[in-house]
Amino acid sequence: MFSFRHNNLLWYILIMKREIFNYFDIAGKLTMAKKDERSFLLASIAVRKDGAIVSATNAASKFPNRQLHSEYKVSKKCDVGSIVYVCRVRLLDGTFGMARPCRSCMKCLISRGVKKVYYTIDQNEFGVINLDTMQERKYQ
Repeated sequence: MFSFRHNNLLWYILIMKREIFNYFDIAGKLTMAKKDERSFLLASIAVRKDGAIVSATNAASKFPNRQLHSEYKVSKKCDVGSIVYVCRVRLLDGTFGMARPCRSCMKCLISRGVKKVYYTIDQNEFGVINLDTMQERKYQ
């Protein structure tokens, strides 16, 4: 039998997962608004410490360029203590895909003082990286 405290923890986890996926849905809608010929699109949403929500989408390039990554672009709008949500949408079926930030973008996010990065793995799974401790966890 679960205790009252345990039930409260389960409810808290469910509410947090719903909030995280709400941000992923917002980012997904941003990507779908773009006209692009690639098979996927990425967008990042950041909730700054003052509560403001900022966003950025990735851009196409024939050559690797981190300045076109949505995580890099949104990092320029973040302040210390921000939380970033990164979402990849497959254009074929509109589902989420792996959106873990690259090493270069992680360095930018750390230098801006971002606290956590949530990223999509697939439709029902996401990962979180605590940038203070560099611990990474995955949730379903």
